[in-house]
Amino acid sequence: MHDLKFSRLFDIDLPDPDESKFKSATAQQAVRIFHDNASRAVGGALATGFAAVMSSRLTTSAGFFTSVTEAEGRLKSVASHFERGLGKVSPETMMEELKAHSAFHEQVLSGYPTAHRAYEGVLKSVLVETWTTLEVLCEGLYRGAVRETYKEPWKSTPLEKERKAGISFRSRGKSITDLGIRRTFHVVFANACIDNLLANTLIDALANIRNLISHKAGVADKEFNDWVPKCAPHLNAFANLKQDVDSLHPDGDTVKSLVEPAFKEMYKLIQLVDAWITNELSPPP
Repeated sequence: MHDLKFSRLFDIDLPDPDESKFKSATAQQAVRIFHDNASRAVGGALATGFAAVMSSRLTTSAGFFTSVTEAEGRLKSVASHFERGLGKVSPETMMEELKAHSAFHEQVLSGYPTAHRAYEGVLKSVLVETWTTLEVLCEGLYRGAVRETYKEPWKSTPLEKERKAGISFRSRGKSITDLGIRRTFHVVFANACIDNLLANTLIDALANIRNLISHKAGVADKEFNDWVPKCAPHLNAFANLKQDVDSLHPDGDTVKSLVEPAFKEMYKLIQLVDAWITNELSPPP
């Protein structure tokens, strides 16, 4: 079993939710939704996953308790604490609560392989939900920007150009430039600052990790292995996986190195789109 470094997740910085820092209605709404989704992607996944792990009987015979009775009592107490909190307190609060129990996580992880696999599943869930957060933000931004900026009939806006060009916003494509998000934003905004930000291969790294976990159960295939060097250094932790044999085994350091920079880049994207809407970036002719 590899060291999951699970407690590193508690150090992930979440996006600033202060919408007063933005001028356009689109950006104000986007940053609010972005913060909520990012919080759920990390704090929600951690809290839900931890409650599920602790509620199960996976760890009751781990051997680090003096008796099964003691194990069941401790696990039941901790699990019920988090189950009561789910949906009632903010994800940030849940993260703080989880962090306070970090020593207990390490105790569980060091004692039982099945619990180790369950915790690793939580790490994978955070990665998948981070991609979803990014995708939802981008779609809301470009649609909101068009609604707020263009006054002519809908069919003459860049969104109609996108449709006629056959661009699929959610497509991953076969090359870096083929990603649907990049093509859509290029058509809608036609701005070099926005294009340059979206050129970050961290986006492709998250897209491919999400696809591998969701569609291949995390087992490396040829497509994923081909993307690893294209996305360097973001996928370097998975550089030597054997095709159709080895699986992704992320740890807390790897997840944090992907999730936290992604949140920061997407926050910058909101800032750029806000400036574009308010004519501080040149809009397309």
